[in-house]
Amino acid sequence: MGGIGLLLGGISLAYAWNTGECMVRPFKVHAKIAENVLDHPSIKPWLVRLGLNRNEIVSKARIEPQCYFGVHPSWTDFMNQSFLSWPLTNQTIGAILHVAGDSGVAACHSPANEVWCNNTAEKTLEENAELYDVPGLNSVYSGQFPQQLSAFHDEAVALARRYQTWWAKKPANCPPDCKLGEFARQGELLGQKLGQAVLLYYFEKKAAARI
Repeated sequence: MGGIGLLLGGISLAYAWNTGECMVRPFKVHAKIAENVLDHPSIKPWLVRLGLNRNEIVSKARIEPQCYFGVHPSWTDFMNQSFLSWPLTNQTIGAILHVAGDSGVAACHSPANEVWCNNTAEKTLEENAELYDVPGLNSVYSGQFPQQLSAFHDEAVALARRYQTWWAKKPANCPPDCKLGEFARQGELLGQKLGQAVLLYYFEKKAAARI
């Protein structure tokens, strides 16, 4: 995958929702985000049409992309559409879904880092997320891809601002007892909505290129 690494920009050095880095550990958030997006009726038929394997995609999405993709892509690769040059593989889809999930974290990850970065707040949110169920993908962005990215950006920035305000007034017992379910679930849902928009656009472009 070294050649692919040359195509990727916006490397993110910060991890988001808990992973075992390059080892599969019993953390659920990234896997569940991937499952929910892949099972959405707008995405599921594409897996068969393009010869992709759902379980293999999920297995890649749950670990850090640099472990199999050469580098860790970021939100920037969605904005500049460089992801459209990535090869159509299960590994690529796993990386896309992992990055989409990361992008919903309300501190230190783009685009939330436009608002703030507090490493303790980031780490606490990520660890706290494992205590709650991941919400289902019950809504998607409307409009064309640029409008979808804009809508995600606005929602992610607004969530980051709310979390920043909450953190500034956090209870004395936080961490460890923070009760961050609201921020975790909202960030996970945003990551799913972004993942759905990016995958649908990617699949449509790849299918058109085959004609």
